Amino acid sequence: MLGPRWVYDACADPVYVAALANAIVGATGQAEEFVENDGRLERRARTMTVTGSGVPGAEPPAVGTVRRITDGDPTIVAVDAGSSPWCASWMRTPARPDLC
Repeated sequence: MLGPRWVYDACADPVYVAALANAIVGATGQAEEFVENDGRLERRARTMTVTGSGVPGAEPPAVGTVRRITDGDPTIVAVDAGSSPWCASWMRTPARPDLC
């Protein structure tokens, strides 16, 4: 549970970036989204699917300071992660691993 967050500022939010790292590296996938309807929580239907390239149980890097955000297609986030920087990108176009 991430708690209240501003979606437009997610890439600069270290809690979001850590959750993203875990989804990608740890292969945990995406969280379920719930909405409140008449006092009851209901699961919201997925509009997309998130998959990572990691293996289940893998330890994601400890995410530190968000160092750079490149907005657009792709969106790129670079952070301090232990002894080396970590970079994530996501896009609506075919994958290009050379961008990080």
